[in-house]
Amino acid sequence: MTRTLLRNATLATMLPGSGPYGLIPQGAVIIEDGRISWAGPEAESPAGIDDAETVDLGGRLVTPALIDCHTHLVHGGNRAQEFERRLQGASYEQIAREGGGIMSTVTATRAASAEELLATALPRVDALLAEGVATLEIKSGYGLTIEDELKMLRVARRIADLRPVRVVTSYLAAHAVPAEYRGRPDAYLDGRGAVVTGALSTDAMMGSSAPFDEEIHTLRGHKGQIEVAAALRFLIAGSAIRESHLRNDKRVQDPYCIRCQPQVTGASVGLLRQTAETLRVEANAVTDNPLVLSSSGAIVSGGNFHAEPVAFAADQIALAIAELGSIAQRRIALMVDPALSFDLPPFLTPEPGLNSGYMIAEVTSAALMSENKHLANPCSTDSTPTSANQEDHVSMAAHGARRLMRMNANLSHILGIELLCAAQGVQFRTGLKSSVPLESVVGRLRQHCDALGNDRYLAPDLAAAAELIRTGQIPEAAGLTTHLRLEAA
Repeated sequence: MTRTLLRNATLATMLPGSGPYGLIPQGAVIIEDGRISWAGPEAESPAGIDDAETVDLGGRLVTPALIDCHTHLVHGGNRAQEFERRLQGASYEQIAREGGGIMSTVTATRAASAEELLATALPRVDALLAEGVATLEIKSGYGLTIEDELKMLRVARRIADLRPVRVVTSYLAAHAVPAEYRGRPDAYLDGRGAVVTGALSTDAMMGSSAPFDEEIHTLRGHKGQIEVAAALRFLIAGSAIRESHLRNDKRVQDPYCIRCQPQVTGASVGLLRQTAETLRVEANAVTDNPLVLSSSGAIVSGGNFHAEPVAFAADQIALAIAELGSIAQRRIALMVDPALSFDLPPFLTPEPGLNSGYMIAEVTSAALMSENKHLANPCSTDSTPTSANQEDHVSMAAHGARRLMRMNANLSHILGIELLCAAQGVQFRTGLKSSVPLESVVGRLRQHCDALGNDRYLAPDLAAAAELIRTGQIPEAAGLTTHLRLEAA
């Protein structure tokens, strides 16, 4: 057994109740075979250590080994010039548009081999070892493909073999949107499609346009509600179907899913705008840690990296997606139910009984709506402490954001099914035409999907209708792009 006695040391035990940092002056540490076996006041050193090699530390401070619980040591490239530009006043958004920012690191990381990543990471590790770090959490996150993320994690594991440090690896995605995902329609939520399909369903159901009266919504004052009501008025104006039942309609009022579209869809539009503003601020925010404050030169450890605003935004987007799908599904249910559809045939088939029409399509929409309801449960309220309780409350923003693509795909299918049902319903109103914008929408749909006669395999129709929603062709066909804009407020 080899023994070493470190004497005449100032020990920082970090124990409570013994002064700042739990300091022990005139302390000693005994190391046996490379492990600390005892530490405390030198006067209380255990007997039997006469054979130990003795090192006089001259009163120097001895601290426990440090844990760095949030590092990105493995990456390609260098963004020092960007930091200088930020100090000069350039926004992160400006730098990113010029090809810098996180995406420049992603590009460099993807281009680098594992050996190159290791060669640049080791000096960073050595600097931390010199500062007393003995445990490192090393995150991935700059590869943004499965292979590149695994490459980063493998390099992190190799560091543990080459240096006297304990490495804990963790996967962190959603740092940025990879270039290959830009312009992906299935990753983008355009709520105008829901406004158009809702208007078409209203005409198919021979619903009233009175609840969309401008004064009603001005009295309440919510911007999104006012704008959605105006869009619905634009879409339905001039419909011969609407004109046909302006008088002597035996119904007193329509169900909520028809009558309350401005309130529900408008609230969703308002929520999306609010989250857009949150994400705009976050995209230009300083979220590093620690921060070097230019006003004083001080290095301050803070918490700007905490993604709670992004987590809340993701949860709010999930609520908007779920509600847009929920009210749309109720309109689908009305149209296929002969007890509620105001003289439309059961399941929108010309020969009910022999054919099931859009019955299973409606069931599909209900299943997707239910799935989105489950996925809309908040992620930001969930937190599991990690990293020796340093990261004891986390935002779960990545989980919150990741589900949104799945939810948005579900919503596109729900709205696509509503589009099919509403177009079929409008065409059952024999001898009557809908408005010019809505007839244009039906025409666009019929370029891809024929009206349903006898039963047929509907999967291609559902996929085509969802694609029309997903790619924004439906609001475009209706001319709604200039009547309802969804930019951040």
